[in-house]
Amino acid sequence: MFNRAILIVTFLFSAVLSSAQNKRLIDSLERMLPQGDDLKKVTLFVALAEEYRYYDFSKSKNYCNQALQIATDLNSDTLIANANRQMGAIFNQSGDYERAVQYLIAALSVYEKHKINPGIAMTKLGLGLSYQNLKKYDEALKYYFEALAIQEKVAGGKKILANLYNNIAIIYKFKNDPNLSLDYNFKALKIREDAGDKRGVSYSYNNIGVIYEDLKMPKKALEYHYKSLEMKKANKDLKGMASSHINIASNLRKSGKNAEAEQNIVAAIKYAEQIGAKDFMLDAYEEAANIYKAMGKFESSTTFLSKFVELKDSLFTEKNNKLVEELKVKYESEKKEGEIELLKQNKKLSDDQLAESNKRNTLLILLGLALAAMAVFAYSRYRIKQRTNEKLEVANTQLQHLNELVNNRKLEIEKQSKEIQLKNKDITDSIIYAKRIQSAIMPPLNELYQTFPNSFVYYSPRDIVSGDFYWYSSSGETMLIACADCTGHGVPGAFMSMICVQILNLVVKNSNVTAPEQALQLLDYGVRKALRQSGADNDTTDGMDVALCAIHLEKGLIQYSGAYRPLYIIRDNNLLEFTANKFSIGGHKQIEKKFTGHEIKFLKGDKVYMFTDGYADQFGGPDGKKYKIKNFKKMLSSISHLPMAEQNKKIEAELKNWKGEHEQLDDILVIGFEVN
Repeated sequence: MFNRAILIVTFLFSAVLSSAQNKRLIDSLERMLPQGDDLKKVTLFVALAEEYRYYDFSKSKNYCNQALQIATDLNSDTLIANANRQMGAIFNQSGDYERAVQYLIAALSVYEKHKINPGIAMTKLGLGLSYQNLKKYDEALKYYFEALAIQEKVAGGKKILANLYNNIAIIYKFKNDPNLSLDYNFKALKIREDAGDKRGVSYSYNNIGVIYEDLKMPKKALEYHYKSLEMKKANKDLKGMASSHINIASNLRKSGKNAEAEQNIVAAIKYAEQIGAKDFMLDAYEEAANIYKAMGKFESSTTFLSKFVELKDSLFTEKNNKLVEELKVKYESEKKEGEIELLKQNKKLSDDQLAESNKRNTLLILLGLALAAMAVFAYSRYRIKQRTNEKLEVANTQLQHLNELVNNRKLEIEKQSKEIQLKNKDITDSIIYAKRIQSAIMPPLNELYQTFPNSFVYYSPRDIVSGDFYWYSSSGETMLIACADCTGHGVPGAFMSMICVQILNLVVKNSNVTAPEQALQLLDYGVRKALRQSGADNDTTDGMDVALCAIHLEKGLIQYSGAYRPLYIIRDNNLLEFTANKFSIGGHKQIEKKFTGHEIKFLKGDKVYMFTDGYADQFGGPDGKKYKIKNFKKMLSSISHLPMAEQNKKIEAELKNWKGEHEQLDDILVIGFEVN
């Protein structure tokens, strides 16, 4: 999307200073005022008007009016032109583009009369900006190109030239000519890069990204949006950062990368709300509603859609109140002008009375004139009130119309929200029922706890149902434990887990196989057969990573084999790692698999751990990074001396602390038991 604060460049193109720098400059200029003559004061007033233009519209306008008054008293048409050009800049900044045009045309006529080329270029630049915002794009281009013809001949005017190219590019974007827009954006970018203008470069990257969106080149667009974001971060440009995050979020959502889109829109909302940029907050709320809708998070989508409607309503109300206030001010101004006119009439009447006091007939005439003047004034006031009331009535009608639209939209949102909630409930109920089925298929944990009293299973599905599962079985004096991670999570992962549990039951219980490496070999065959994975390109790639142990308590022996999932044993505060094979169970690739078996003599008090990759891959911490296996090992070593029930609590607390506000990305399963 094109963001107003990024794309529209003010036509005087002053450097944007920090608030501290700006205050120092203003203080310096104001200290010089008492020392200067009238000629110098005009220059100082114009400079102060320019500095205040970005921060205090009222002060900026006041200084410019003073400059205009002194310039008029001096009868200097060039000074008057400078003040008029500055006043045009002020009205452009405040959004009153019609009045900006009036002041700029007045300035231009003087500059053209005296052939002052820099003034002509700058004023035409301002007129281009005014007409651009009035959506009169052909007139805007006319003035921009005329300014360009002058500016290209000016030495040292590269920054203004870059901003001209930038604005021309924007107009071609609005005229639906993305290729021409791209050409001028790259011209602006080249100048800004050569000049080391980091802020300007970040804006050019932003605009180029937008044009690539129009050209249906999302990957190229994303590349430039990320470039723009990095530079805005370096410049600490919070408003620009909010804009880039919105653009990136929109691009990622359209590409189906909703999780990344969500991270960016959260950042956009944070920065926009931090600086109170309501226009960007509006864009961000709307995009957030779209992202959460695409993610199926309908409650969050509805929340942000409501925020969008409320803010839009609030902005309209503010705009309407501003219009009413302007009408009131105008009315009071015209009222005062009428009163001044009446005083003039009364003064004239008094002078005539003193001069002709001896003539009664003249007195009667003057009284008649006074009455007529009062009647004219009264009629004038009536017409002023009538015009004001008409404008207020139009504004009020517009407000009522928008209120009706907002109320209708709210009703529509509420209706959609109820429908979404109902559908969401039906879906959730179905998934909860599926969880009951999945839980019934997996073995009861009390069987594991009876065999290994000092043990735990930390099981945290990302969604209601899970692709991770634990499995336990006994065959004579041999206990078998599996810790598995199927492809996917949620409903797809749950389907895979139920298939794999059934095949595992068949392999161990029906085939009476207890050697883990043989069991995995048969499990791989069974999964490939169940999913019809013959090696063709269109086969499913689904499968499973698993660690499988056979514990022979009487022999003091653990047999282990794994597909991507290792086994840890902590003995005397030392962590022993037994590695898994680097291939999964199942998958469409036709490769020869031979699972490796490990035989481990265990000692009394050995702590055995099996786990899926969800814990180590969880994002969090102060930098939003993965927990990683290195930290997981350290954590297990630090808590291994505790009873297993306490270890379970520590593992849960550590994950919660690390994750913070981040969402859980994957299913998580950790199994721990002590052998005696």
